[in-house]
Amino acid sequence: MPLINQSYPNLVQGVSQQPPVNRFTGQAERQVNAMSSVVDGLSKRPHTNFVANLSTTLDNDALVHFFDRSDNEKYVITIDDNYLKVFNVDGTPCSIDGSTSGKFIGSNQYFNTTGRVPREDYKALTVGDTTFLVNKKKTVTAFSSTTPALEQTAVVTITQGDYKKRYKLEATVTLSDGTTATCKAFFRSGGSNDNKNYNANSEEIARGLKVELDRTTAEPSNWNGDYSTLNASGAASSTNDNASTGDWTTYFSIQQPSQGNNIYLELINGVDFTIKTEDSLSNTGMSVAYKEVDSIVDLPQTNKHGFKIKIRGSAEANEDDYYVEFESHTGEQYSQGTYKETVAPNVSRGLTDNSMPHKLVCTAENTFTLSAGDYTERASGDDDTNPHPSFKDKVLTNIFFFKNRLGFLCEDKIIMSEAGEPFNFYRNTVTTVLDSDPIDVQVSSQKVTNLKSAVGFQENLIVFSENSQFVLKGGDLLTPKTVSVTPVTNFDASAKVNPIPLGAYLYFPVEGTNFTSIREYTVNASTDVYDSTDITEHVPAYIPS
Repeated sequence: MPLINQSYPNLVQGVSQQPPVNRFTGQAERQVNAMSSVVDGLSKRPHTNFVANLSTTLDNDALVHFFDRSDNEKYVITIDDNYLKVFNVDGTPCSIDGSTSGKFIGSNQYFNTTGRVPREDYKALTVGDTTFLVNKKKTVTAFSSTTPALEQTAVVTITQGDYKKRYKLEATVTLSDGTTATCKAFFRSGGSNDNKNYNANSEEIARGLKVELDRTTAEPSNWNGDYSTLNASGAASSTNDNASTGDWTTYFSIQQPSQGNNIYLELINGVDFTIKTEDSLSNTGMSVAYKEVDSIVDLPQTNKHGFKIKIRGSAEANEDDYYVEFESHTGEQYSQGTYKETVAPNVSRGLTDNSMPHKLVCTAENTFTLSAGDYTERASGDDDTNPHPSFKDKVLTNIFFFKNRLGFLCEDKIIMSEAGEPFNFYRNTVTTVLDSDPIDVQVSSQKVTNLKSAVGFQENLIVFSENSQFVLKGGDLLTPKTVSVTPVTNFDASAKVNPIPLGAYLYFPVEGTNFTSIREYTVNASTDVYDSTDITEHVPAYIPS
């Protein structure tokens, strides 16, 4: 075959592994240490600048994470050989908890470096001065200890006083052997024409009823069990106007504040009890609160500091149940105050800090501290109304930060913290859904999906699995009500490297058997169509796997 002589105007179109007949005239098979430019033509690749040695030797599988705090303050974080180290890029070793030789994390309960490949098993994310470090093989756990049980205390309130009215209190105590004991107390308010010690004031009625609870008398002979038949004549001289049966003080500790119309019955002998009230004011003269009530308006305005109770809401659903605790305005044990929402009894307080991502904080130039995160404990609700985040008892696969929320990926779930509170993954109230509440959603796909990485891209969050991409949207304001996750494309992607946003594009690698390709991810803003192009299609065997 004869030689072919041909002139080329320039070599600015890079390299191509296509057959020569298919190449552009400005392409070559190989290009070493050269850079193509339409202005300068083919020129020598710009050199790199040697700044300093990091006074350490790193294995190939070490985790290396760079972050810039400012133009004059840049750092590199490494995890290798059981040590966490930080260097200023000028080579200066930085102090971690007072040591400039690095922080030994081999025995740290969270990092637990045994059997770990740092580059693959740890993830790092810097937000402001805080770098979050994630161990992808550490199972997130919750506290095994639980919140205290509700006190077995009932508050009885005289809500309405009137002359010559009868008030009845009845409690049935379940004993440890399964038997029951019933106690009853009856009190009649005084009138203007009799000599009773108590008149129609609700506070005085409460004090009179308290007297009957403190003593035990035989059941009056003319009382057949229906308190309305007791001393129907209402004679002032009758000793049966007020009475009690059953030894109240055997089963209850009875307290009444010096002021107010409440009586407190705390169980001291028995397993549990039920309590009910009755009065001759169409049963509106007394109320009782024990364990739960239908509405918060059923609770007295004055109560015991620390008194907790469940607000039941709808009887058919548990989702609207919540708990409140009385907080005294004055700090006194019994006074006026406010009912504030609180966490349910007998539930785990929240996530254990030593099983959650840790934080490396830059406190001053070249100075860092390493500690567990200050994760917020559950402050309201129970396992139905305010459950643990879905990554409990599982491992986290990656970390991201999007729209002022710290986020984690776990299997096919996307979990994001409360807005502006990166350490809180619980709702602050269960009575309503707030825009700032944490977000916990599952991707929808017919495939078995294990999410690997997430990156903010053009107002949306693009989430990658090994062979699919999803977009998380939230409108102008990302909230639990507006969030949605939609599958958009199905391209293979390497799980070893997070996608890199660059300008209006997103780049990610795809690993083949022997070689790696790079894809360019785009979105059409007008049609909202997502697509990806293999920008190494003309050099399929150029980048080793």
